[in-house]
Amino acid sequence: MFAFALTLTLFKVVPPELKLLCLTLLTFQTYHIFWQKSRTNSALTSIDVSKNLALENLHMEGNHLMSLDLSNNSALKLLDCRRNSLSSLDVSNNTALVYLFCDQNQITSLNLSNNILLKGINCYENQLTSLNLSNIVSLSWISCEKNPLLNCIQVSNVNNISFTYYIDEWASFSEDCGI
Repeated sequence: MFAFALTLTLFKVVPPELKLLCLTLLTFQTYHIFWQKSRTNSALTSIDVSKNLALENLHMEGNHLMSLDLSNNSALKLLDCRRNSLSSLDVSNNTALVYLFCDQNQITSLNLSNNILLKGINCYENQLTSLNLSNIVSLSWISCEKNPLLNCIQVSNVNNISFTYYIDEWASFSEDCGI
């Protein structure tokens, strides 16, 4: 397999047919979707990567995605979906996930208990009310500050927190957050 980077740069206007971009090539392992940040109304609102079973890296930063279905992408190791309009994110089937960047969305709940290989998580500036980090054994760092409704972060062992963390002053770690 080879890694492939697809870079799209749009100029003044996005044709309607590009509002929905469906990538269906099975051999690609990496997608980079970058839109010019200075342009308005020129970002993806949806994407279908369901047929990309070998996908390992997905960069979708700075679009207008409302949802993202990654249920068929179990080989995914890196997901960068920051600065979108996501209100939910289900990565429970992405058990190979090592790095997650989902900051600056509207995500309300994040259950990462199936993602035991995670090393780094950026989930700051969301609307999180629950965050489950149980079962993650190799976490190195997490940044989840600026989540005004997040009071409790669930972990497997509150006495064995060995990772670097950035959380709001009112949030705390617990083995039972009632999630």
